[in-house]
Amino acid sequence: YSCAILMIIFYIQMMESRISIDPLTGLNNRGQLRKYTAQENSIFREGKRTYIMMIDVNDFKGINDTYGHAMGDKALKFISDSLKQAAGSVNAPVFIARYGGDEFIFIAHSDNEEVPEKLVRNIHKKLNEVTEKAKLPFTMSVAIGYDELRRENDSFRECLERADQKCYINKDEMKKSR
Repeated sequence: YSCAILMIIFYIQMMESRISIDPLTGLNNRGQLRKYTAQENSIFREGKRTYIMMIDVNDFKGINDTYGHAMGDKALKFISDSLKQAAGSVNAPVFIARYGGDEFIFIAHSDNEEVPEKLVRNIHKKLNEVTEKAKLPFTMSVAIGYDELRRENDSFRECLERADQKCYINKDEMKKSR
């Protein structure tokens, strides 16, 4: 009986992982993001501010069209690794999820209002390092927008929309500066 119970527990854990993790990037998936944001104690931390960050890969379609979808998948893996490293470089809890396609979301909790800007810098730095180390035939870059989730009269969805708008502003600024 104990072997059967252990096998069932192992199977449930394996299924839970498959349900909540994006298989390509190893990051939380959109379903796990929904679960995380639905829990008040996850989205708001005592004594901490909550920042929602939208990250969108620049010219991802060009990578797929020029180098193929296998290289596009590799690029997404490199990006997700860079995001994990950047999250680990700040002294704050960060939830990372693949939102869909080439979009990612960070939810950072910190009492230090400099954390979002530090994350932005570290994401760009890590992406540059990965691109150089892997000797990729293209440059990977991301547009990033973020906003603070306020405790009163605000929702995750509204904050995400503000972060997304800022992400597109950042994307346009990056295009103009080329």
